[in-house]
Order: sequence, then C-alpha cells, then structure tokens
Amino acid sequence: MPQDEDLLTESFSARRKCFTVFQRITVVSNIIFGLFAILLVVLGAVAVKELKEYSYIFQVSVPAGLIVLGLFLLVIIFLGIFGSFKKSTKLLAAYFVLLFIFIICEFGVGGGAYGLRSDIPFELEQSWAEIPDIDRANIQYAFTCCGWANMTDQPGSNCPQTNYNETVTTGMASHAVVNATQSCEELVVNFFNEQLYAVGTAGVVFATLQLLALISSIIVFAFIKVEQRRSQDERF
Repeated sequence: MPQDEDLLTESFSARRKCFTVFQRITVVSNIIFGLFAILLVVLGAVAVKELKEYSYIFQVSVPAGLIVLGLFLLVIIFLGIFGSFKKSTKLLAAYFVLLFIFIICEFGVGGGAYGLRSDIPFELEQSWAEIPDIDRANIQYAFTCCGWANMTDQPGSNCPQTNYNETVTTGMASHAVVNATQSCEELVVNFFNEQLYAVGTAGVVFATLQLLALISSIIVFAFIKVEQRRSQDERF
C-alpha cells in the first residue's frame, strides 16, 4: 500500500539521518583526538626532557608511555575515520577494539603516574644519600637550595655550610649556592610531582573523552550492520 511505503521511506530516511549524524560525530571527534594525540606526544616529550635532566637522582619512565600512546592513537584514529567513510565494519570493529585497549592503557599510564607520586619522597631521599657530591651540588645550584631534609642534612660541597672549594667541582656544581634559604627536599619532590601530575591528568582526562569516540563508533558500526542486513533482505 502507498501509505505503508511512505512509512517505510520515512523510517529509512530517519535512520539515514541518524547514521549521518553519528558518522560526523565519529569523524569530528577523531580529528579532535588527533590533536589530542599530538598533545600527548608533546606533553610526554616535555616531561621526559624535564625529568631526564635529573635522572641521576630518580629515573621516571612513565612519561615515555604518553609518547608511545600518542603515536599509537594516530594509527587508531586513521582506522576510525577511514572505516566510517568507507562504511567498513571490519575497519570500525578493529578501530573500537584497539581504541578500547588504548583507553585501558591510557588509564593505566595516568593511574601509574598518580600512584608513583606517593613513592617519590622516599625514593628521592634514598637517592640523595647515594648520589655523588657533584650531583648533589648540581641539584642545589639548579633549585637554589642546600641539604635534603634541612640545610645541613648531607649538603653538596657548593653550600655555604660546607668548606666550598670550586677547584673540586665542575659545571653548575662549581658555583656556590649563596642565596639558598631552604633545603632541597620540598623543592625537588614538588618538581617531580608536578611533572607526574601533568602526565597523570593528561592520561585520565584524554581517556575519559575518548570513551565518547568509542561509543559513537559502536553506534555507527551498528547502523552499518543494520543497513547491510536490510540490503541483503531487499535482494531476496
């Protein structure tokens, strides 16, 4: 009947509009997440650079995970955009499986960075007692501080509290820390915590936002499957 045909046409048109909306959401969100991926790489690289400078007191590898995840995300994003345009269920299935794994890894990196912050004070205190004098002196000059828990707690040789002799040190350590008014513990711990906080926040926030892309891709995948079944039914 003509009326039934009109209803079927309207229903099909509504489904097509819904599919187009979610397809565009998937594409736009993936373009935005492409920028996030670049930002992840940049944040990870900055954190690695900042922390590497003081790797002799504590080695942190978590920020490098952001760089790897950012590059991996760019590959996943390509699958999402290309699969959505081509209406390829295989590409979209691979996309949201990989994205789900990526989100778990990203939460892992973010949570690992947050969790590591609680270990920082103890690990840095242990390292301070073990590193050579020249490394302590370099840290003291970089942070304008002396000693660890207090200004007389194992200070480097460039502190006024010690018999400073510039002939036994090199680089930053060759300069006396004459303006130091506090110990190094709080300054160094805060520096490491700030870097790890930035890494952890980026990981958790981006992972949460990417859940939206995962949901929209699943909806697009479902629309494509329904459309494929409908096309098959019409052939018969």
